[in-house]
Amino acid sequence: MDSFVGSYVEICSDEDGFLGSYYAAKVISRVGKSKFMVEYSTLLSDNQKGPLKEVIAASNVRPVPPQIRVLSFNVLDKVDAYDLDGWWVGRVTGRKSDGKYSVYFDCSGDEFDYPVSALRLHQEFENGQWVLSQHKMALDPRIINNNTTIHQRNEEAVVEWQRRSWSNDERGRGEELRSTLVVKWRRRWWSSE
Repeated sequence: MDSFVGSYVEICSDEDGFLGSYYAAKVISRVGKSKFMVEYSTLLSDNQKGPLKEVIAASNVRPVPPQIRVLSFNVLDKVDAYDLDGWWVGRVTGRKSDGKYSVYFDCSGDEFDYPVSALRLHQEFENGQWVLSQHKMALDPRIINNNTTIHQRNEEAVVEWQRRSWSNDERGRGEELRSTLVVKWRRRWWSSE
C-alpha cells in the first residue's frame, strides 16, 4: 500500500453522479491504515485556484492501466470514455458514419458519441494484475434487442447478438450482412469484504 505514495494513479469514484468514473491523481501521502491523500490531475479545488486534494479510501485507488493500442471497437465492447475530466465506464452500442462510436453508460442510462481517440478498453485491476473486462459482461436489458438471444447453462451464459445490415456493391446489388457475437462468462459472486 505504501508503494502508491508518490505514484500517479486512478481514483474510482463511488459518489452519486460519478459512479463508474476514474480520475487521474498523484498519491501525496498515506493517511492512517487504509486511506491516501491524493492530488487530482484534472479536477480543481472549490476555489478553482489549484488541483483538488482529498483523502480517499485505499480501495478506490488503482495504478494507471497500461495503454492498449486499439484501432477500432466492436458492439458490446466494454470501454472507458474520456469525458468531463475523467474516464467513464460504458459499453459500445454502435458506430456512426463519421467514425465515432456510440457508448451507453449503465450509471446514468445515457448514450453519447466519441471518437476512437477518446476511448480505451476497460481493464480491471485484480490481484495485482490488469485484466481486460471484455469477458466479464453484465447484460443490461436496455442494450439488448430482438436480435439477441441468451442461453443459460448452469453457471455460464452464452449471448448471441445478431445485427443485420445491407451493403450495396458498385452495381447496386444488395447483400445482407450479419454479425454475430458470442460472449461467455461465468457468474461471479461478490462478498462484502
